Amino acid sequence: MDTTMTANHPPAMGSSNQPGILPSSPASRYRLAPELAAQIRCTPPCNMSVLEAAEFLGISPRKLRDLIALRSIKHARAGAKIIIRREWLEQFLEA
Repeated sequence: MDTTMTANHPPAMGSSNQPGILPSSPASRYRLAPELAAQIRCTPPCNMSVLEAAEFLGISPRKLRDLIALRSIKHARAGAKIIIRREWLEQFLEA
């Protein structure tokens, strides 16, 4: 084993360059950074991605995608991207 390695190595393949998404593990693409998650819970944006909406609801992105597939939550698509308005999430919570 080479003991001369330092912490100055390039980022691992598959690491995220998106702001607010943790790059530490393969599962991190399903989590927001704690600072961004707290901001979304306190002041949610009008339009949200699946990650943001899942954080707002307090559920996993996989569960949110299941609810979208069942048409329990209203959504819009821009190509492959799913967009969910805050009002639609609030309607779902009230139902």
